[in-house]
Amino acid sequence: PISGGRQTTFNSIDEGLTPPPTSLAPSYVQHRRGTKHNSGQMALSNNNNNEGPLPAITNRTLTYTQSLPPPGPPPGPPPGPPSITRNTSHKVIFPLFILLNLIVLADRAIIPGASSQFAAFIGSAYDTPEYIKQKPDLGIGMLQSSFIGGYGIAIVFAAHFVHRMKWKKMVVCGVTVWILAVFLCGMARIANSFFLLLFARVLTGVAEASYQVIVPPMIQDRGGGRAGLWLSFYLSAIPMGLASGYIYGSILASSDQFGWEWAY
Repeated sequence: PISGGRQTTFNSIDEGLTPPPTSLAPSYVQHRRGTKHNSGQMALSNNNNNEGPLPAITNRTLTYTQSLPPPGPPPGPPPGPPSITRNTSHKVIFPLFILLNLIVLADRAIIPGASSQFAAFIGSAYDTPEYIKQKPDLGIGMLQSSFIGGYGIAIVFAAHFVHRMKWKKMVVCGVTVWILAVFLCGMARIANSFFLLLFARVLTGVAEASYQVIVPPMIQDRGGGRAGLWLSFYLSAIPMGLASGYIYGSILASSDQFGWEWAY
């Protein structure tokens, strides 16, 4: 047999010779009447004497070789073009996260940066409870701490969903909710509603939790040898954002043309 092939032997003891399957290439040796035939097809000789049909051939041995494919995994469909889906480079993702953290932290500092203007709003809002109107500092404390309440509750659920959702979807959903919440903060001044502003501040904490649970582990995972450097940039956005928010909020809140609602 040839390399990679298989040898099979047929023994025919019935009336005549049963040929091998047509899909196989026979290679056999036939001995009859002292004549040896080596051929790819059966050759029967009558000694060229026209003696009539030969007697039945019995106990004839046939040997043929079947070529088999080399061993390996079963053939599958041809490979398609390479996928164009690749992980976004950390050199693009990380600066965006740093900028996002800077803006979000600036939003946190608007209320303490314009505390007198917010105290006046709390005293004039139509739905502010009376005991909060008498103590506007209590209302400012509630507005500032409401973010922490929403953040602390939402981050537990965000940590659960981060294992069941793609991180990009979570970040996009969180940023979308944050934009809506900031818009509602500005609308609270137009609607003259304390509780609308309180609800919007809670919503900003919920939105921020959706990406704060993703970014630090991602920096550690994709930052490589510079993960500590990227993480330091990300964390440095916290004090820088707060400082810029104090200045930004106080300037707009004390402006004659604008008000604190335009800070949002």
